Formats: sequence, C-alpha cells, structure tokens
Amino acid sequence: MAQQRHKRSLVYAQLGDPVRKSSSKIVFAYRDRSTSNVLCTARIVVVAQSSSSRRADLKGSQCNGIAGDVLAFERASRLLAHSVKGDLGANVRKSRRHYQSSLKVCDQVSVPRSRRGDVHLLVKAGGAWAFYSPLRSRLGTFASQLDNVSTGDPNLTRGQKSWDKTLVLFDSLPAAAANPCRAVQKWADNGFSSDTAPADFGELKVELDQFAAESRALDQVSKYLDDAGVLPTPARAFAPNGLLALALQKH
Repeated sequence: MAQQRHKRSLVYAQLGDPVRKSSSKIVFAYRDRSTSNVLCTARIVVVAQSSSSRRADLKGSQCNGIAGDVLAFERASRLLAHSVKGDLGANVRKSRRHYQSSLKVCDQVSVPRSRRGDVHLLVKAGGAWAFYSPLRSRLGTFASQLDNVSTGDPNLTRGQKSWDKTLVLFDSLPAAAANPCRAVQKWADNGFSSDTAPADFGELKVELDQFAAESRALDQVSKYLDDAGVLPTPARAFAPNGLLALALQKH
C-alpha cells in the first residue's frame, strides 16, 4: 500500500480481510482510488518463504475511471453528509429524543387487544417522522440534485426513483405521526372508536411496508456506490440507514 501511495496520488487505499489459501499463502483484496478518480482493484498475495521470510505480490490489477454520473451522485451525497454532520444532525437527535420521551404516554394507555396492531403502526410511523421531519427540506434539495443527473445506469436510476418515492411516502404520513402517543391518548379518550381513529391503518401499513422496501433499495444503491469507488462517508450517507447513523454521531 505504501508503494502504491508513492507511485500514485491516492484518495484512499483499502485492504480487505485476509483469506488463507494454504498453510503458507494468504490473500487480501485490495483497492485504491487516485486523485484523478481512477479506481484500481487487485489481490495482494502473501507467501511465507521460510519461518522468518514472507513475500507479497500485487496480482490481477485492474484500473478504471469512475463514471461521471457516479461522481455526480457522490458530490450530492457528500454535501448532504456535510449538512447532517452540522445542525441537521443535532436536529435529528433532538427529534428522536422527543419521540422516545413521548412513548411514555403510550405506556400509560390501556389499549384493547384489537387495537394493539394499529397503535404499533402509528408508533412506528412516529419513528419515521422523527427521523425524516428535520431533514425533509434538505432531502428535497438532495433528491432534486440526484434527479438532475443524467444517467443510463439502472442502479443510479433506481436510487433517484427510490429517494423520490421515499419523500412522497413521508409526505403521506398521517398528521398523528408527529406525536403518535398523544394521538393514541386522544383516541383512548374516545373509546378507540373507528370514526375517531387517528389514521387509516390499512393505508398506513401499506405506506410503512413501502418505506421499508425503498430503504432496502437505497441500501443496495449505497453498496453499489461504494463498490464503484465513491468515498466511504458519501456512500453510506446515500441511504437512510447510513444517514441516520451519521446523524446520531456527535461531531
């Protein structure tokens, strides 16, 4: 790796976990990215020649330039990650603390067995609201930046569509998702009657299932971006799960 850094100006170099091929040979996956946005992959083969001597060879090296549309996605995701490392991340943490604290109200409500599934859905929607609400405006800008990228790559197109759909789903959440346990308390005061239900729970279940499906799709696109050579933080921040992990870190 030191030789590679000396020969080429690198943005990063990554060494994979060791894979033992025999008692005397270990293979590592290797990749690096240069400042000219060229991604190289190879294998580092380490062979023990004696009890005190080893030889390491770089084999199967392949290098390709990172596509312009991938780099455009990286730029948009890097800017989003930068925002979340600042005030937006603090806002997400505050929102989630408020959500967790509000769940105590639900604990004090006696929910009929027939309504427990509905309450669970509403509380789950509240968790989604607590994460997305502080980010909604910034994510709208992010989705627009992605949509402005011209691409024929089906993985990137999938990412564009999944973010657009995710934001539509968030905007479709019932108002009660902003404070689900207060809504449950009010519903309890009305005897959990159908006509005072805080949401259409059939629709809400479909929406939450679609949320989960789009999140999985974005996780896959995030991995694709990482494999394509995007820097680790922007690649992770492309998907909601990675974005949440970034927001929960105190910077």
